Amino acid sequence: MTTGPGSKERSPRALREALGFDVRRWARVLNVNPQTIERWDSGVTAPVGLAADILRALDQCLNDGVPADTIRGSISLGLGAFIATELLAQKKKTR
Repeated sequence: MTTGPGSKERSPRALREALGFDVRRWARVLNVNPQTIERWDSGVTAPVGLAADILRALDQCLNDGVPADTIRGSISLGLGAFIATELLAQKKKTR
């Protein structure tokens, strides 16, 4: 997952671990089955579509200095609103 010039790239597994999620909970958050997370973690497949967008946005939050515990708390309150806000902010940055 590349997030911009000079930013650190995290694999899906590294991102999951940085945020402190186990496979089952991460699967629930992203609305996929745990086997999908395991395939991403092992590099057999890569996230696509909305899952890739969500992971990219979460990675960008970490790169921007948002603490992992803040991200976890936001996810608990509602991932959709959190991600929509982050994606909107990214869009504004690119204008």
